Amino acid sequence: MLQVKWGRDMKEKILIAAMEEFADKGYRGATLRGIAGKIGVTAALVNYHYGSKARLADAVIEAERRAVSVPIVADLNGIVSDLSWRAALKEFIYRVIDVFTSDEVPNRYFAALYRQEAANVSDKVKSLHDTCLMPVYDQLEKLVALGVPAGDQYAPRLWALSLWNLVLAYARKDPHRVGAYIPEGLSPALFRTVAVDFMVDRVLGLLHYVDPQPAKA
Repeated sequence: MLQVKWGRDMKEKILIAAMEEFADKGYRGATLRGIAGKIGVTAALVNYHYGSKARLADAVIEAERRAVSVPIVADLNGIVSDLSWRAALKEFIYRVIDVFTSDEVPNRYFAALYRQEAANVSDKVKSLHDTCLMPVYDQLEKLVALGVPAGDQYAPRLWALSLWNLVLAYARKDPHRVGAYIPEGLSPALFRTVAVDFMVDRVLGLLHYVDPQPAKA
């Protein structure tokens, strides 16, 4: 049975149980009975609070949006106000990684939720993508654009996509995309620092980029 420590009320406990159930089985494989069993209640009680599995899934996606995209997007102006462009870009990536890899509820379930829905070609994957990932990517592209020479209209998207793929690989702990280029045996904190340096320097180095003036939004 799922041990819920921070659930303040039954509705929140059900929501957390649903996150785990959807992360384990995907939307199609999850059941209200399975969700209820994680916290020792009946499916009827789950249905009473949320009405249906579809509405419960929508509540899960909204909780993930608030935990994943909202804090990152809200912080952008503060990040770029006093830093050089390269430093601002690295700080933004640090924050994205920290949110994506957080062990806090509900962040801890996001990657598994997304993988499940993508693997099962569920319509819920589009909702997760559009509400949680795209707002963050859009901000990354805007930040990248601050350092792009005038007239280079394609570079922001190219650089942002390259960085985005590396950030997602880090969040998935994909050793073939990030870790393969970094020495083994580093502490988690040092690995994080080296990984972000690698992401930015590798992409911009391949494009023969020279850091310009400090970024101002």
